Amino acid sequence: MKATISRTQLDIDYKCPNCYLHFRLSNQDIPQETDITMTCPECWDSVTIPAYNKTNNNNKNKPPENEITKLAIKALHSQGYTLLEATRLVHKYNRHNITVVELIKEAIKDERSTTTTI
Repeated sequence: MKATISRTQLDIDYKCPNCYLHFRLSNQDIPQETDITMTCPECWDSVTIPAYNKTNNNNKNKPPENEITKLAIKALHSQGYTLLEATRLVHKYNRHNITVVELIKEAIKDERSTTTTI
């Protein structure tokens, strides 16, 4: 049997950069998504507390990965394509409701047609 989590206790200790006073925020007092500004109780300086769960938007330009594209990239990579080539080919031919087999066939067909010499 697996135990289930019934309650989570979280305490985070912070330090004022001006007077070095340590203070603790617990559970609901910890900022989750946005930074908050507090006043230090010792020196009365304004202190910014960073968010604990700030979302990171570094992957804005990446196309969404799903299981079909992952499997197609792995299959092409196992056939000797570099990871970059496999990813490029899969994303070039990826469309909604395509199977892994169709995606791999189209990628290989395109690669063969562009590498043949005239």
